[in-house]
Amino acid sequence: MFERFGIPERPLAVLDDVWPTLTDRPSVCVHADVHRKNIIVDGGASMFLDWELALWADPVYDLAVHLHKMAYLPVEEATLLSRWQEIMPGGHVAAWEPDLDAYLGHERIKSSIVDTVRYSQLFVAGGPYPYPEDEMVRSMTGKLNAARPFWGMATPIGTDEVRAGFAQWVAARRR
Repeated sequence: MFERFGIPERPLAVLDDVWPTLTDRPSVCVHADVHRKNIIVDGGASMFLDWELALWADPVYDLAVHLHKMAYLPVEEATLLSRWQEIMPGGHVAAWEPDLDAYLGHERIKSSIVDTVRYSQLFVAGGPYPYPEDEMVRSMTGKLNAARPFWGMATPIGTDEVRAGFAQWVAARRR
């Protein structure tokens, strides 16, 4: 499936030169999976669920994971980034913008890899699907297109191509 979708043999290698350039900032306990389904808001208080991915890390990494999973509209993202900068201690936001781009690249590439495997397995098994099949194909197309620029691929992959790739994969595995 990786070959069919244009995922390189070493998909994260494009970031090898970026990691040594990240800003050294204080590590904090990060949730690493904050999104709508992991937050309960009640009376102005927020409670965070599902802490199994928590780790001691760069707070900019947690911000990148959150932005990646939430897919905010541009005005919403700008508001969040502004508020984040206001409330974070100074040392935690030093040179955050290039590091955010690096972490976002990592999340987009990782998502395309993980979900190619996950969706392929679901389609071969014939479900159960978390979403309708067409929605999964659209989602996978979006994930691949978010990663492709990091691999130097200017041309987006289409939903028909992704659908056909999954169909060929399923047919080959069911023989």
